[in-house]
Amino acid sequence: MKHKNMISISLIAVTLSMLACSSVSSLIATPTPLPTFTPIPTNTPVPSASVFEETEFTRASCFGGDSSDEDVERFSEGGQFHMTVKTPNLLAWTICDADPIQGDYILEADVTTVDGPDNNAAGLIFNYNDNTKEFYNFAIGADGYYVMTKDGLNYTEPTFLVEWNTSSAIQTGKSTNHIKLEVIGSTFKYYVNDTLVGEVSDSSLTNGQVGFLVGTFDDANVHISFDNVKISKP
Repeated sequence: MKHKNMISISLIAVTLSMLACSSVSSLIATPTPLPTFTPIPTNTPVPSASVFEETEFTRASCFGGDSSDEDVERFSEGGQFHMTVKTPNLLAWTICDADPIQGDYILEADVTTVDGPDNNAAGLIFNYNDNTKEFYNFAIGADGYYVMTKDGLNYTEPTFLVEWNTSSAIQTGKSTNHIKLEVIGSTFKYYVNDTLVGEVSDSSLTNGQVGFLVGTFDDANVHISFDNVKISKP
């Protein structure tokens, strides 16, 4: 089995206005400190609802407007939200800072590797706790691997709920994969392209927000786009 080094070192946490939260952490043990992000303009609040869909990603989206520095670029284009991580061994995430989701829910989105190495990580964050900056993450790589972790800004390394493994359900290379998560109490089922890949349980984080995650390993410049985000009740 392939093992990917996914050590998370706390560096920066910036709350970007009321409705866009973005953070980065390193995947290596001795990172160089990173500069502070430039704040993103304030956006229109997104109401909490039993069903939420985002298909356009305008500047009024809960994922916010454009931001760029030497490490991470975030922008909306063509009705999609894009993240490019330009530094090796770096993990970056962006949170939709609407109200925390209460109860059971289904989270799904299209995740596309637009450019960069196949040895990457891209996926969905769920049950994000804005106080502790902890979250669950289900991510896939364009090389056919997947992983489920509990991570956070202050973690020195993630907790692996599911170790890196491969699935034939993942479309490799510069492809689009549809990821779906069923969050039912403390049990999480994870799907790729409508195929059930697995199931795992953990009860330490509840009633959080959702977001996107992109990570690099030895090679930089991973460009990922996200589209057709939907939150629904089971």
